[in-house]
Amino acid sequence: MSRCTVVWKGEQVIEEMDDVLFKALDRIAERILFSAKQNAPLETGALRRSGCVTIGLPPNPEEVYGKAQKGSGEDSVLGKPTGSPNDELVMYVTFNTPYAARLHENTDWNPRAYSLHYEGRDPVTGEAEYSVTDSPPVGGPKYLEKAAEEHWKEFPKAVRKIARDKRKR
Repeated sequence: MSRCTVVWKGEQVIEEMDDVLFKALDRIAERILFSAKQNAPLETGALRRSGCVTIGLPPNPEEVYGKAQKGSGEDSVLGKPTGSPNDELVMYVTFNTPYAARLHENTDWNPRAYSLHYEGRDPVTGEAEYSVTDSPPVGGPKYLEKAAEEHWKEFPKAVRKIARDKRKR
């Protein structure tokens, strides 16, 4: 009579699956964020700088917007997820300005085809003076939704590639 011993490594398999899913979500979320930033309206750059990926919970919008307004919203600060595969497998791609949702949802809105440049204050009246220059309109509505539709379908392929790469090691 032959004997067979079965060693069950269910926990290890689940951990490896979580790791693969986490890495695939990270990859797709970063691609969505990159595309959305390219398509987001551009005036001061604060909207684009406020875009970020977070894991488990949405970001603190006031904190992100504060950094984005100051121009300190570098990709290395705001555009990278924080967390680990042990965190909840939920990633948020968000834009965090008070006007982000309005610009995203208003399909009648078109970016203006000019730029205002602050020139200083009139010495007599004290009123702000601006010069106007033509500039091509940049971005438009549904910038995040379009990016998500474009890249989310790549998720199964990303899972397969990451799982294949993991097996090769």
